[in-house]
Amino acid sequence: MPQRLAVLMVVLVVFSACAASTPTPAPSPAPTSAAASRVPASGPSAAGIGRAFIEALSRGDDAAAQGMEDATMVTDAPAAQLSQIWQQFVTQFGAFESIGSVSITAQAPYTVAVVGTTFARAKVALTVTVDGSGQVSGLHVAAVTAPSSRPSSSPTT
Repeated sequence: MPQRLAVLMVVLVVFSACAASTPTPAPSPAPTSAAASRVPASGPSAAGIGRAFIEALSRGDDAAAQGMEDATMVTDAPAAQLSQIWQQFVTQFGAFESIGSVSITAQAPYTVAVVGTTFARAKVALTVTVDGSGQVSGLHVAAVTAPSSRPSSSPTT
């Protein structure tokens, strides 16, 4: 149990560090075709971006997840670190099972998508912060709860 607490503390420190760094706007270069295709004018909603980011992490596609990040997140959490963060989740909460509902809250200039996830040993609400251009600028653990009890597989007499 102390080891689990230590892992959770490491994860929270990593996420706190990401939260503590306020993204600074970088000068906007002329969009390239890759940047333009990442977030079209009628781009996906913050809920869709949050879900897609967590889906990419859950399937181990860290490059795709990094491709959704803004410049600050790429610096603070590049693909290799995203892989380590997800592995910490799996170590702490058990095997990833599913994504549930996604809710959004506007916190100008950002939109926060709270992505409900289920792991083998916990339900975890992950917040994915999305900036005005549709890029991910934060990932945090919002809440962790024990999953509802599952039926026992032992026979009754």
